[in-house]
Amino acid sequence: MFDRAHRLTTAGLLMLITFVAFESMAVATAMPTAVAELDGLAWYGWPFSAFLVASVFGMVLGGDLDDRRGSRVAVLAGVAVFAAGLLVGGLSGHMAVFVAARAVQGIGGGIIAVSLYVVAGRVPTGRSCGRRCSRPSRPRGCCPR
Repeated sequence: MFDRAHRLTTAGLLMLITFVAFESMAVATAMPTAVAELDGLAWYGWPFSAFLVASVFGMVLGGDLDDRRGSRVAVLAGVAVFAAGLLVGGLSGHMAVFVAARAVQGIGGGIIAVSLYVVAGRVPTGRSCGRRCSRPSRPRGCCPR
């Protein structure tokens, strides 16, 4: 997995999943401030729920996109959708827009999650199979949702 042929891909995938995990943790930390500024106490649980529900749809879309267009297109599409949701969420002035942005982030996060496991599974098999399949999950141990 960290041989010369796969080192850059592995590092990129690990950084990507770490960024997505960190973003989830940052939103959980900043949510009380966001709720206060957007006057949305009644909406408090919705950004988390919207992300998780939308990520299920994103996983389905990511698998289909990966099968039809390949892993590179799927990963880049997931990053683009996730970044768009991040941008809209950061600029939102109302809690409903923030929740919708979190749903967009969830779709992108789902696409990214599936694509990363597909890419990790395409590395040549061998004794490293267990390590290879567990690497995309390691950042979640440091940055739980």
